[in-house]
Amino acid sequence: MTKHIEIERRFVARTVKLYRGAIGRPIVQGYFQTPAHATMRIRQTGGDVGKYELTRKTGRGRSRVEHNVVLADRAIGRTLLASCPFVLRKRRFIRDGWEIDRYIGPLKGLWILERELPSADTPCPLPPWVDPDSVVEVTNDLTNYDLAKLATVLRGLENPPPIFELVAKPLPIIVITGGPCSGKSSILAN
Repeated sequence: MTKHIEIERRFVARTVKLYRGAIGRPIVQGYFQTPAHATMRIRQTGGDVGKYELTRKTGRGRSRVEHNVVLADRAIGRTLLASCPFVLRKRRFIRDGWEIDRYIGPLKGLWILERELPSADTPCPLPPWVDPDSVVEVTNDLTNYDLAKLATVLRGLENPPPIFELVAKPLPIIVITGGPCSGKSSILAN
């Protein structure tokens, strides 16, 4: 089992301009129920006759420890994938050092851009082929484990809502300040 530190930034995008004829490779990822700040997944690439990789990640945010092992026996990979309570499907494209995932099924319409970096403080400018006004960084907030749980819940719905209706938008924050007995609690009580 190989171990390394994965340092990456993740962004949600409404649209991505891919090069003409881009096909991408299909990926199915299944996740096991795990404790907070750890994930265990089985990834299938290349369809049923493709490769299966078992991965354990610890940590959250930009820097995580990742343990990977490629399974020599595809039957074990298929069995593990079938045992996962949470599954997501996507197509992965590579462009200019970015991994671009277009989700399939209940998460249709969602694009995630990922960029692996040499260090946590390395600048990560957005590529010119995405509209910066339609991109939100989710490095610390949204993992594929979270998306797999969401996809599993939505899979049973006849007409799942568009994913962007479900993505949390930043809430405005109102701060009330003042000295003792200035009425802060009274304002909040009403």
